[in-house]
Amino acid sequence: MAKIKKKINYKKGDVLLVETFAGPEIYQKVIEKVNTTSEWSTFDSITVKGFSGVFTRRKDLLALKKRSVPYTGKEKLSKTESFTYDFQILKVIKKS
Repeated sequence: MAKIKKKINYKKGDVLLVETFAGPEIYQKVIEKVNTTSEWSTFDSITVKGFSGVFTRRKDLLALKKRSVPYTGKEKLSKTESFTYDFQILKVIKKS
C-alpha cells in the first residue's frame, strides 16, 4: 500500500528540503511557484505543480556532481536554477 504524503505549504523565498531524482536530499530556495495545465490532442490535460528554485548550500551541488549530474562545482549558487515537483518536497527548512 502506498504511503499518502501530506501536502506541504510553501511560498516564494522559503528554503525547502527536497529529494532529487539523482538521489541526494538537498536544500533549495523557492524563486517562483509553478502551476500549469497543458491541453494535448492525444491526452486529456496535464497539470504540472512545483517550483523553480536555486541551491543554498555548496555541498548539495557537490553531492549532485558526485552522482554524475553535469555541474563543474564552480557555479554561482544563485545561477543554478532548476525545477522541482511538489511531490519531491520533504519539508520546509526556513520560512521567508
